[in-house]
Amino acid sequence: MRTPNNIEKPIPGRGDNEATKEILLAVDKEKLEFDAMNDILDTLMEEFKKEAKPDTSFLDWLKIPKIKITFKDSNTTPEVL
Repeated sequence: MRTPNNIEKPIPGRGDNEATKEILLAVDKEKLEFDAMNDILDTLMEEFKKEAKPDTSFLDWLKIPKIKITFKDSNTTPEVL
């Protein structure tokens, strides 16, 4: 005897589900951006702990120029000084 909860076979979805695909791509993009920003912040915090003087705040440390990038002319790659 068959009950109302029995399913003989799955019913395939209709349409191309383009909206669902776009939502999933947007979520993936946001997750990747979030992970990248966290990695950058973690790296900066590690460098801050290594380099900063005890009385320097993190924001003040960020404002201190770390490297200087110059271009000799527009056709060359930048040099880090």
